[in-house]
Amino acid sequence: MSNTEINIAIGNTIQDFIDELSLFKPEQINLIPFEGSWTPGQLAQHIILSLNSFAGLLNGPVKDTDRPIDQHVAILKSIFLNFEIKMQSPPGVIPAQADYDKNELLAKLESVKAGLNQTVPSFEMDKTCVAAEIPTMGYLTRTEIAHFILYHTQRHTHQLKKIYHIINNK
Repeated sequence: MSNTEINIAIGNTIQDFIDELSLFKPEQINLIPFEGSWTPGQLAQHIILSLNSFAGLLNGPVKDTDRPIDQHVAILKSIFLNFEIKMQSPPGVIPAQADYDKNELLAKLESVKAGLNQTVPSFEMDKTCVAAEIPTMGYLTRTEIAHFILYHTQRHTHQLKKIYHIINNK
């Protein structure tokens, strides 16, 4: 994918999440749909924390890559788009148990989307980001991080759709 294609895909994927979150009534944002689940607000906050974290990696220090720049893309896709498995989030992106405001969440999501939209086109996607390693994968390239953003956000959009259905069919 070219930078333009990646940028469009990331923007569209984040917009899909925003569109899904927009369907919830303000009073539904902090409802727990089932035991062990995050609220819609917590899920949105998780996406915001994650997107900000990965934006930081993309904008952070890089080095030349000595392996295929998309080496981990297929495994990222198979992990995140396997909706049968339950995952644990790393501590830095676990949302607080709080009362979230729908409009504030939507504004933050739009802001993160705009920030990525401004920076991704200028990136050298073949560089490896060295600010933090991903467990079992090590340092990811900008190409892999872009795909992580895509698949991770798609996964949570899928979850948000399920939560919407549960809350609105009780």
